[in-house]
Amino acid sequence: MALCAVSLVVFPGNIVVTNCFVLAAALFAGTLLSRQIGSPGALAAMLTVAAIVDLVSTHAGPTRWIADQAQHTRGLALLQFLAISFRWKGQLVSVMGVSDLMFFALCACAMRRFGWPETPVLAVPLLGILSALAVGLFAGLTPALPFLAAAVLLYAYVPFRGGASHRAHHHVDCPG
Repeated sequence: MALCAVSLVVFPGNIVVTNCFVLAAALFAGTLLSRQIGSPGALAAMLTVAAIVDLVSTHAGPTRWIADQAQHTRGLALLQFLAISFRWKGQLVSVMGVSDLMFFALCACAMRRFGWPETPVLAVPLLGILSALAVGLFAGLTPALPFLAAAVLLYAYVPFRGGASHRAHHHVDCPG
C-alpha cells in the first residue's frame, strides 16, 4: 500500500499506478471491514443496502456524475482514482469501482470466516462481479453490487446441493 502511494506521488498520471493504488486500497478496506461482519445475516443486510445504494448512485448520484465528468476530461479525472480503468480511444473507461472491489474482498473474507467452502468463497462473489461486467459490456455503466449481492445471497439462502440453510447459519471463528 505504501509503495502504491509513493508511486502515485512520483507518477501521478500513470494509469497502471492509479489502478494499483485503487486495487490495494479496496482490498485493504474490504478485508478490514469484513472483520465487522459477525454473521451471514449481517452480511446479507449489508449487501442489500449496498446494492440499493449502488443502484441509486449509478443512475442518478455521484457515480453517474463521476462517469459523466470523465467523458469530458482529457487529463486526469477523478474516476482514475476511484476505479480500475484504462484509456480507450482517448477516453477514460471504468472497469470496476473501488467500492465494488472492496465489497468483493469483504464478501470473500467474511464467507471464509463463516467456514464456507473455499471454492465458493472466491467463485460466488467473482461470478457476481463477472456478471456485472458482462452486462456492462452491452449496457454501459452498470452497478456491480446488485450482481455481487444476488450471487452471495443466492448461495447463502437458496437450497441446492449442500443445503443453503446450513451455510446461512454456520459460523466458524478463525484466528486473525
